[in-house]
Amino acid sequence: MNRLDPIQLNQLIIHYKSEMQRFKQEYEALESTQSRKAILTLKRQVEELKEENRRLSERIAKEDVGRPSLSFLIRDNEGILKNDTTEIEKLKENVMQLESALVKERHKKEAEFGEFTRIIDEKNEEIRKLNTSIYEEKKRQLEVVAALERLKKRFLDLKRGYVRSMQRGHQ
Repeated sequence: MNRLDPIQLNQLIIHYKSEMQRFKQEYEALESTQSRKAILTLKRQVEELKEENRRLSERIAKEDVGRPSLSFLIRDNEGILKNDTTEIEKLKENVMQLESALVKERHKKEAEFGEFTRIIDEKNEEIRKLNTSIYEEKKRQLEVVAALERLKKRFLDLKRGYVRSMQRGHQ
């Protein structure tokens, strides 16, 4: 593993935090879009049914004047009711499919978000280990510097002693 300096580590942390925020925003936008589409589809279908109901009501009103028999009206209304019931069942099925698709998409996004969170946690753990490694390395380097300073001092003391003994020997 390459050793990174503290600035690079901070840049990595900032990058991963930014990525996590971007994925959160994408998830919220997608969830909002799917819900909105489902609602707009249902509103459109409701408007279509209202229009169909209005047309049928006009048709009934027109036919009511010209029909001599009440039983004919009843049979006609039963057919309309059957058609409406069939249409309602289709709409219910469509709504259930849309809800199912939305749930699947939500689970998919939650799984992706969980995966990104796991990756970020792993990277944070790597960063923590690198920080610990850097700290230990600095500590070791300080110990080496201190030992070198002691050796240097000892060398200088020995050198001074040697120079003094040499000066005494020449006298």
